[in-house]
Amino acid sequence: MPQFILQNPTMLWLLPAVSIFVFLHLWRSGKRTRDLTAFGAKSHRNSRYTYQLAALALAAVFIILSLSRPANNPHPKLLQREGRDLVFLLDVSRSMLAEDLAPNRLESAKLAIAECVQDLQDHRVGLVVFGGSSSILCPLTLDKEFFLESLDRAGPDSVFHGGTRIGDALLKTCDKIFSGEEQGYRDIILLTDGGDQSESLDKAITQINEKSVKLIVLGLGDEKSGSRIPSPNEKSDYLIYKDQEVYSKLETGQLATLVKAADQGAFLAVGTRRMKLGEIYGRISEQEQTQQLAEENIIDYDEIYQIPIAIALLLLVIKVLIPNSGKTPATPHRNGLHVAALALCFFSFTQSMRAQEPETPADFFEAGNKAYLESNFPAATDHYQQALALHPGTPLIRHLTYNLGNSLFQQSKRSETSYESLALVNQSLDQYRKVLQQDPEDSDAAINNEIARLERKRLREVIAEEELRREELRLALENIKKQIEELITAQSDNLSSTEQLLTEQDQTKTTPLVEAEQKIIEGTRAATGFVKATAKKFFDSDIPEGNPLEKTATNLTTAEASETSATETFPTSLEEAKGHETAALAALKAALEELPMDPETAEEEAAQGEEEGEEAEPSEDGEPSDGDSESSEDGEGEQSDENSEAEGKIDFEAMDIPPPNDSPEDIINKNQAMQQARQSDGGQKKGEPVEKDW
Repeated sequence: MPQFILQNPTMLWLLPAVSIFVFLHLWRSGKRTRDLTAFGAKSHRNSRYTYQLAALALAAVFIILSLSRPANNPHPKLLQREGRDLVFLLDVSRSMLAEDLAPNRLESAKLAIAECVQDLQDHRVGLVVFGGSSSILCPLTLDKEFFLESLDRAGPDSVFHGGTRIGDALLKTCDKIFSGEEQGYRDIILLTDGGDQSESLDKAITQINEKSVKLIVLGLGDEKSGSRIPSPNEKSDYLIYKDQEVYSKLETGQLATLVKAADQGAFLAVGTRRMKLGEIYGRISEQEQTQQLAEENIIDYDEIYQIPIAIALLLLVIKVLIPNSGKTPATPHRNGLHVAALALCFFSFTQSMRAQEPETPADFFEAGNKAYLESNFPAATDHYQQALALHPGTPLIRHLTYNLGNSLFQQSKRSETSYESLALVNQSLDQYRKVLQQDPEDSDAAINNEIARLERKRLREVIAEEELRREELRLALENIKKQIEELITAQSDNLSSTEQLLTEQDQTKTTPLVEAEQKIIEGTRAATGFVKATAKKFFDSDIPEGNPLEKTATNLTTAEASETSATETFPTSLEEAKGHETAALAALKAALEELPMDPETAEEEAAQGEEEGEEAEPSEDGEPSDGDSESSEDGEGEQSDENSEAEGKIDFEAMDIPPPNDSPEDIINKNQAMQQARQSDGGQKKGEPVEKDW
């Protein structure tokens, strides 16, 4: 590995400007000499002037060299991040819209949380909102920007039911976010106005104590007189219950009891005062221990820009000390050049000292490592690619290419489809192969290359199974469509025959109509059974709410009931039978209209019908080792040293390649899609509503 690099080599493009400056200076001096000679004045060549110009030009060269940020002595450097896991539990019930805090309790709490998160250093933060039900808006993450975006979306519409169920929210936090076996290093900050309506508070406290979680409760609102709650409808400005306006007060008694039951608890009745949550949390947790959240190995260099700057200053001093001769052509602008050179030298020094935005391959490399450490893999990939596009020096090429492969592999686990995951895995393989082409003995790249190959093999098998499944589903849907179309044709023909008998007013010829209708009933019953069997096979359900075949099955059942009624009324009233047949025909047409003919559409509708909040927990096994950027927030990407140092053949088949994991954004988007789908379809909401749902 070369011992010397330029971390900002683009500054070398300024060197031609020095040559242009020297040329123009000599040309102007020569022109002045010729002009003096033309007027009869004598001019003598002064060697001191040449020395001054040379010193000035060399000083400019060394200043430019310092701007290119020379560095040497490459050495590995371990960066460690330590902190705690902090979950904010935010009450978004309608009572939090009371305006005894400006602008209201909820917005005041959100502002305090945002300020607190901005002040935190290396803590992982998460957000759970609750009312009559609870929802995870942001799992634990180091990405403050994503957390703040999730916080900004929090409101009464973020949960299904109104009310206040603190116990359920605490349980969800313990079960879903604090689900690991490790103890301690965990905090919950609960912001609420009280009024718990759950029955699971004792169970929640038991889990909090078992997991050694510190519980910090902040009570918001006026404790004495309370405040009215703005109404969500236009009938009244404020919420009305039993013909009286509802006043919401801070209920401190229950919150204080909650904190006393916790082994590690603190309660602060904020009331209507403005709270500085960052200071509150800092004072409470300043003596608490921290855990190592992530670590990263990088290649660091020692900056030596001071050497060329010192040489440049020395040359400028020498230039000033060289005496001028009276015979030298006058150059009144020379003092200005001195000032400009000194200013450029000072600018070079300050530029080298201050933290710079990514401009050089090394800068983009560091920015990529930082994004990788925060599990922002798309940003890390972008930084690594920009660094490679700048054609970095040999020392960085290996690290950039290797880390780019790791970032692409990690990004593949957060893709929405297997096809996107496969494309990203293929790109990661390309990067590992480039590293191996440079150094076939690179064990880290070789191991990660094999893991990525196994992942590619798995994804190809998954895609093949998905395509086969989609083809089978397509054929099944086409079969259902064909059956319903045949039933529609048969029902239309029988309805026409019924209308003809009505015209003839002949009640004695209904037997053929009854027989035909019975065949239609049998066909409808068979189609309904096939629809249910299809739902069971492809969506693993017996037509629950949200199943894409639910409406088709319902309409078929309705059609069968109408057909049965028509059969029973044929002997007594053709007019009534005609009405039942018409209803059956309409139900059959509705069943056909509601049938999804696109397998992907059917699968998307089925995904929206899944239960809320069942986020997949990420696996930590079988991921490529990160090398120069080793760890994400949960220790992803760690590769055992034993694998790289073991003698003999490594059993890559024994390594567990995890399925693609959902990113925090995926979890939030899926939850929102499911909520919108259920609400638009008028579906039943999870959990039981409460009478006082504010």
